[in-house]
Amino acid sequence: MRLHKWIFPFNLEHPSTLTFVGSCLPSGGGASNVIVELQARYVTQVLSGKHKLPSVEDMREEWTTRREAMFKQLGCFRFRVPLFKYQEEIANEIGVLPSFLRLLFTDPRLAFNFYFGPLLPYHYRLVGKNSKPECRQYALEAMQKTWAFFHL
Repeated sequence: MRLHKWIFPFNLEHPSTLTFVGSCLPSGGGASNVIVELQARYVTQVLSGKHKLPSVEDMREEWTTRREAMFKQLGCFRFRVPLFKYQEEIANEIGVLPSFLRLLFTDPRLAFNFYFGPLLPYHYRLVGKNSKPECRQYALEAMQKTWAFFHL
């Protein structure tokens, strides 16, 4: 299937009329809950008119480039994405990617959590539309719970 960002079928006359949320898996395993949430947020921004998809030609070109790179790397074409890179790409696209440098200087503990802790949907609720101040605390608590689990 030819999908822009693994979501929108660009070969349709109106690509935003059908979406495939959750159609790709993280390469190397891992949970896909963050990917699915970011994809759903991206779809809602497109459907509400707050974000426009690129032209069909641009989507086709991007897909072809990704497909060729995947063939070189894996020898085949799969619906697998590099987890962190893909999440950052979608988050950046919809304006919810926190700046690592800004976090590093304003909230180093959260910066460490974001880049070295578990990948959580909370991290993409820190800035941008629908940001929630309580997500900072949720993210930090999740990190503490993760470390406590390993020290059982």
